[in-house]
Amino acid sequence: MALTSSYTIEHAQSDGRKWVREKHIDDFAKEHFISYLSTDALNKDTILAVHAVDVEANLKIQDFQKSLELDIVSNEYATNSEIAAYVRERYKNGSPEEVVRIARWIKRRIASGQFTETQVRNVFGLTITQWNNLFAKMQILADALDVVEGAVGE
Repeated sequence: MALTSSYTIEHAQSDGRKWVREKHIDDFAKEHFISYLSTDALNKDTILAVHAVDVEANLKIQDFQKSLELDIVSNEYATNSEIAAYVRERYKNGSPEEVVRIARWIKRRIASGQFTETQVRNVFGLTITQWNNLFAKMQILADALDVVEGAVGE
């Protein structure tokens, strides 16, 4: 993804600082704004470049979170490889409840063909035997979550 970034310098404050309003436009023509007070000594082009990197990273994080929360693969700003790496980190460092939800997410993504077992196994850095053992556990966790959620309201 490439952002088109620009800034304008707006009115001055009584202390001489000026408002800088940045506009970052993504590949979908969505505009993302950042405003800050600046002095003449600050390099606004450098700040613009740093903010562009931050905007891009935040858009990817939103894709990662959207993917897990909505039980989909959101590729608006992130690639499958980036999503897989994020899911791996969350699985490794998540709470028990999160690990169960991620196990189900992985199982569903493999079943839908959005990811292959090989892709996921490689992201996890496992041998085939290690992956088969882990995936069997993931299937048990995912099935248990389906049962628990299905029991709500009984």
